[in-house]
Amino acid sequence: MKRASIPAPATNRGKTRVIRARLQPCRKRLRINPALAAEGRLRKFSSALLAAGLTLLALAATTRAAQTAQDAARQIVHAEAYASLDPVPRGRAFEVAVVAEVKPTYHINAHKVLDSYLIPTVLEAKPAAGFHVLSTEYPAGELLSFPFSKNKLAVYTGRVELRMKVAAGPGAPLGSRDFPLSLQYQACNNSMCLPPVTIPVSVRLTVAPAGAPAKPVHPGLFRP
Repeated sequence: MKRASIPAPATNRGKTRVIRARLQPCRKRLRINPALAAEGRLRKFSSALLAAGLTLLALAATTRAAQTAQDAARQIVHAEAYASLDPVPRGRAFEVAVVAEVKPTYHINAHKVLDSYLIPTVLEAKPAAGFHVLSTEYPAGELLSFPFSKNKLAVYTGRVELRMKVAAGPGAPLGSRDFPLSLQYQACNNSMCLPPVTIPVSVRLTVAPAGAPAKPVHPGLFRP
């Protein structure tokens, strides 16, 4: 005789279904609309592109402003150079005078500055082979007071004469040629300083053979 099966209590069957449901992996997956995903990527790319463009514009504006300030600084000083002999024989020493005119209301630092943070005025030569720079002479700066400094500063204003002594060696190229120089300075007025700049200066020389007669020129600039 078969025994009748006794059904499990309803409460047990309900608990079993709950446990099975929790143990089964979730079959529902999140589905992303491809169009919305593409739109999101496009927005991110557009934002990055806009940020890069703004950065480039800022850099370009900064570069233009710096270039404009340098161009303005180059206009503050006008310089011309003169040689003491014409021609310059091989084997002779001669002088070069650079006459710099500083615009009114501006000054440039002297060569010998009184504070380490100041940029001095410097005259340099880039001579061709056969020429040798022997010495450079700078005038003393004028001591002036300015609102931006507690101490007086040594500066050049108005007309400034700088000198360089040069020797033409036995191998100096004969004939007419430019003797290139450069003048570095920083120009300021009572309220601001422009960026330091270097301007080119040159003097025309005629080199003659050794022993050739040399005529002193520009007596107002050079002592006999």
